[in-house]
Amino acid sequence: MKKEIIMKRIFIGFFTLFVINLYAESYENIMKKAKNGDSYYQAEAGSIYEFAKNGKTKNIKKALEWYEKACNNSNSFACNRIARISRDQFNIEKSIKYWIKSNIGSSFLNVGIVYYHGQGVPVDFNKAFKYFNKASHLGNLQATYNLAVMLEKAQGTPHNWNRAWELYVESADMNFISSIEKVKRICNMRKNPKIDPICAKYLK
Repeated sequence: MKKEIIMKRIFIGFFTLFVINLYAESYENIMKKAKNGDSYYQAEAGSIYEFAKNGKTKNIKKALEWYEKACNNSNSFACNRIARISRDQFNIEKSIKYWIKSNIGSSFLNVGIVYYHGQGVPVDFNKAFKYFNKASHLGNLQATYNLAVMLEKAQGTPHNWNRAWELYVESADMNFISSIEKVKRICNMRKNPKIDPICAKYLK
């Protein structure tokens, strides 16, 4: 019995060393490629220090250094992480800068939301509309819905109900829940909604 326990402990010890070495090799490989200028691995290096992966201690300063390198090499993930860390540190201007730099739909959406609600910056419907529009063009359905709302309410843009309706329907057709509910509400307000093929589709 004692022999079995000893053997188990030896096995656990060797297995632990194996895992540690595996992580060490993985970390070394990541850092080698990151230092050689690979933006994917630079972003991964940042992630290691942000989330304390690969046996490393969390270090936001180091994480930001690596994310900065990756972002400057056109890595959208890294730009977005800098923006999120900056937001958590209440540096909204820096967040906006790096969300824009990331050039992805969800980041442009975030910039639009910041300006629409005045989160750390003055409310600016013109800028909100601009960035929702960018996000919408990149396929972000929340941004498309937000554009429709602003067109309907004449916020940052002239009132244009026809275009707003088109955008509500467009995002509803892509199964965006808020847009589906909006289309149904509008259709239910009409006298003979089922004459309209769009309303017929959503009220069946």
